[in-house]
Amino acid sequence: MGCFCIGLGPPVSPPLSLVGKREEGGELQVWIKEAKNLTAAKSGGTSDSFVKGYLLPLRNKATKRKTPVVKKSLNPHYNHTLVYHNVAVEELPHICLELTVWDREPLSSNDFLGGVRLGVGNGMSNGQMVDWMDSTGEEISLWQKMRKYPGSWAEGTLPLRSTMARSKP
Repeated sequence: MGCFCIGLGPPVSPPLSLVGKREEGGELQVWIKEAKNLTAAKSGGTSDSFVKGYLLPLRNKATKRKTPVVKKSLNPHYNHTLVYHNVAVEELPHICLELTVWDREPLSSNDFLGGVRLGVGNGMSNGQMVDWMDSTGEEISLWQKMRKYPGSWAEGTLPLRSTMARSKP
């Protein structure tokens, strides 16, 4: 399984609008730099990969973001920023950023290559047990680093999970 190089820019309160109101929250920016050592999904020993991101608990079109496809590479350089609007700093302990890497298959289902979940990893969201708040080790560390240093990028290289099934019992 490969690894993922990303950067997180924490939500920063937006400036006042022309009518003197603030938006509900700031922008969470996710810089998808690159992936390394991806699994070859094509017969030629390559993959045509892209990254898909969701801001959980919502897994719908409103929180879905994708990078462009990088063709024929097991070490793709995406250099793409996913932006989530109206994310309040107070929400960060209750949400989770799920990033998955896929091999694009135009005539069939895309192939899962790996993923990460960035969050507090305590199994809870807004007082409820949830299976997706299962970040571990380096995933938790990167999320905490982003929360601890607002206004600066938190960057890291994370190992890709082979499955997005809950990692804690």
